[in-house]
Amino acid sequence: MAIMHPEDIENYKHTGSELKLYNELKTQLPDKDHVFFSVRWFDKVDGQRIDSECDFLVFDPGFGFLTIECKGGQDLLIDNNHWSLVERNDKGEVSTRELKRSPFAQAESSMRYFYDYFQNEFLQTFNGVYGFAVALPFYSIEQKLESAADQSLIIDIRHMSDLAHRINEIFHYWKGKRNNRVPFSADQKQRFITLVNKRISISAAAGALIPIKNKEFEKINLVQDSIIDFLANYPQVQIVGGAGTGKTFMAIKKICRELALQHSVLYICRNRALSRFVECQCNNHRNLKSYNFDDYLDELLGTKDKRSDKSIFDLIDEIKHDYYDAIIVDEAQDFSLDEALAIRLFLRNEKESCLYVFYDKNQNLFDLNFEDVFGIDAKPYILRYNIRNTGEIYNYATRTTGLGYETQANQLLGVVPEIKKYKSRIQALTIVSQILNRLIQKEYVNTESIVILSDQLYEDSLFSGEKKIGEYDVRLNINDSRENSILFASVSEFKGLEADIIIYLKNNGDAEKDGALRNRENYVACTRARYYLYVLEKN
Repeated sequence: MAIMHPEDIENYKHTGSELKLYNELKTQLPDKDHVFFSVRWFDKVDGQRIDSECDFLVFDPGFGFLTIECKGGQDLLIDNNHWSLVERNDKGEVSTRELKRSPFAQAESSMRYFYDYFQNEFLQTFNGVYGFAVALPFYSIEQKLESAADQSLIIDIRHMSDLAHRINEIFHYWKGKRNNRVPFSADQKQRFITLVNKRISISAAAGALIPIKNKEFEKINLVQDSIIDFLANYPQVQIVGGAGTGKTFMAIKKICRELALQHSVLYICRNRALSRFVECQCNNHRNLKSYNFDDYLDELLGTKDKRSDKSIFDLIDEIKHDYYDAIIVDEAQDFSLDEALAIRLFLRNEKESCLYVFYDKNQNLFDLNFEDVFGIDAKPYILRYNIRNTGEIYNYATRTTGLGYETQANQLLGVVPEIKKYKSRIQALTIVSQILNRLIQKEYVNTESIVILSDQLYEDSLFSGEKKIGEYDVRLNINDSRENSILFASVSEFKGLEADIIIYLKNNGDAEKDGALRNRENYVACTRARYYLYVLEKN
């Protein structure tokens, strides 16, 4: 059984012919083969971005790769080099749809793209066999295309019961054409698999997987709704989960439920950007107060330098303040016992009012002794499935920090993060500039999809004082949406948030942090990346 990417195509938009070919490739090809479905790629023609797609890419480590264009319908016609697909709808009505170009030309374009992509990425010639084919799983066109295309490159209904043999024949066809005598090394084989997974991850960051992710989120929404329904009769609950398990989105769902009941709600976290994000997600509802905890204290008590030596609990207890029907605490591991008890003072009813506490001890960046500080007796509900990061990103985060093994990684495999070594500030700037240029100009990733994270604040980092990195302005405000700019944030400033691509800058100034705290910081930083992660380390 072949290794399939993705493991299933339930969430993908696919035709009946693509589903048929997917299943047959999966069951008939040997387990050494990799099959990639619906790989999006981008090119530029006359200055305009052109979006293209490779229906199937088959990689055989004994040969190389084939790109396959799959066509459904019930017949394929050609007239003076104009190609048409004959289709029948659910009512049995037959129609003819003109194709923009030959399916052989489409398959060949994808082949050329991946061959060139390999050379540009690794600066070496691809020494394996490379070729293309066209699949027509539901019919045969034995005689019709002899003058327009080589029959040796067609997979039709006659071959579907012995697909492995047909794929092997096509590889041999191209091997004879290429006459390449240079060995296809093990290193090149692994590099090609990495390359295709990178193409998938980068195209996801460029928007190619939005419809697929939306379908996944529909399922996740149902699961999260079910959890909230299950906990409806429990007013005070703790929910624990590793990075990327959907804690903040569950918090937002609970807030919306409470707002729908006309309840007053307080959302509290430690991150100003996160509190603003939640407020926006809830449409700035008048019954919601969303605060960074320190800002809320300033509003209630005045500036910090005016506070007495009393505990925060005592200070809050002594003043008039608002009460809330529901309090949602996010990133609760960031709160001390004194702060947690002070937050409980805002409950309208100590026992009956809603208190939902979301936390992950692995993300404790303030090195607090978090242990049931919110006084909720019931054991926490556990979220185990990572829904944010690709599998390789999350596995890298756990492997390098020793944290988060209790969370199950995402089935979307993705690519192992790229580690870049630098020796100086100038070299670090050059590396990041090159990464940005490649992502934005060559891979067509939007600047809003990329975030530079640092283990130090901007003013203490290697990039301090830099207004531009390469061709792009540096912005420090998460809410700043200037065009042609890249967000720079510290790990603590970005905790609870996420981006498609993270460039993580590890400065050479964290010697004062103990190993456990440094691991938690690295875990948080790496798990902010949905699809692709670069890590810059001092050499």
